[in-house]
Amino acid sequence: MDDHKIGGVTDELYQRAVRRVRASPRLSEYEDILFADWSEGDDHLRWVATATVKEIESWAKRIKEDSDATL
Repeated sequence: MDDHKIGGVTDELYQRAVRRVRASPRLSEYEDILFADWSEGDDHLRWVATATVKEIESWAKRIKEDSDATL
């Protein structure tokens, strides 16, 4: 059985990443950034599902700071 795709991203991988982010108070703060429409698709979600919380949080903080600076 093939995995269902949502916008080019496998549903199972997406759900795995969502569960991880929502289970982490440090990551859930950045949920909208982490699940924006990143062109890396599955590669981005795989990273969200497997990278260290510290690495993801650091990246998300930089994205947020950059976007706040442009407003």
